Amino acid sequence: PDFVVAGWLGISAPADTPPDIVAKMNAATQAAVNDPATADKLRALGLTPEAMDTARFDTFVKEDTARWKEWIKISGIQPQ
Repeated sequence: PDFVVAGWLGISAPADTPPDIVAKMNAATQAAVNDPATADKLRALGLTPEAMDTARFDTFVKEDTARWKEWIKISGIQPQ
């Protein structure tokens, strides 16, 4: 009770990916998400397009991971 689970999609790369490559990937992703035709197609699939810069996406993933760790702890789920 009292929590919402939302799925999300994102693009990531290995930790040792050169920063200029990460910047190019992020720019291309943001351009696609901000393109009205692409955004409309994503919405038609039931998605909510949102572009994040790399710092915001890193923070988002860390926050989501922390939420799931807490929910798993509260639920008592054990690894199998």
